[in-house]
Amino acid sequence: MALTVAELKARLQFDTRGFQSGIRDAEGGLGRLRSALPKIGLAAAAAGAALTALVLSAARTGDELAKMSRKLGIGTEDLSTLAHSADLANVPLQGMQTGLRTLAGRMFDASNGLAEAERAFSRLGIKVKQADGSLRPIRDVLLEVSDRFATMTNATERAALAQDLFGRAGLEM
Repeated sequence: MALTVAELKARLQFDTRGFQSGIRDAEGGLGRLRSALPKIGLAAAAAGAALTALVLSAARTGDELAKMSRKLGIGTEDLSTLAHSADLANVPLQGMQTGLRTLAGRMFDASNGLAEAERAFSRLGIKVKQADGSLRPIRDVLLEVSDRFATMTNATERAALAQDLFGRAGLEM
């Protein structure tokens, strides 16, 4: 089956039409991709910026917790748990730190016989000293205060005691 040059030319032109159509479709797809790339780039840049901000925020929070741990004598793991609880209650980390620092001061005052501080802990049935006369760990006292507050039905008394023990931050906590 010998083909003439004219028949061969006609078949090749017909066959190349499909190829040319495919090339045009591919070019159209590439054009759409080319126009979408800036949007994809912007989205990737935004995601990268958000991830960077998240990492920096976590690093700052970790640094704040480490510093707070050294100041208050509470382990960073315990502080991290407390910070998470405070965050759930919409208490800023700074407010929690202020409240814990005030609680430590009130514990010290009560251990040295300051009547007002002694009275606040006494109303909750909490001792601030260990058997050997040293101060109890602030974490332990905080947990005990929290347990006592959870059982109090009088919100006004609870708020007053919170302010006595934690200062102004106690109302937020």
